[in-house]
Amino acid sequence: MLVVILFMSWASIKSFVEIRDSITDVPPGRNYVSRIGMVVSSMDEVEEVHKIRARRVGNNVFLDLHVLVNPDMSVKRAP
Repeated sequence: MLVVILFMSWASIKSFVEIRDSITDVPPGRNYVSRIGMVVSSMDEVEEVHKIRARRVGNNVFLDLHVLVNPDMSVKRAP
C-alpha cells in the first residue's frame, strides 16, 4: 500500500511541474541569454545589443532585446 501511495505522489508532483512549466513564464537560464547576445552581436550590422530578456512558455521562447545599429541605416535594411 505504501508503494502505491509513493508512486501516486511522485506521479502527481511530476504532472504538476510539467503543467506549471507549460502555462507559466519560466526563464530559460542565464547561459541561454548570453548565447543569444553572442549570436546577435556577431551580426555585421549590429553595433550593440543589451537588455536581453527571455522567457519560456511551453515549447516557445520569447525574446525582448535592444539592438543598436548604424543610425544611417534604414529601418528596412536593419536586422
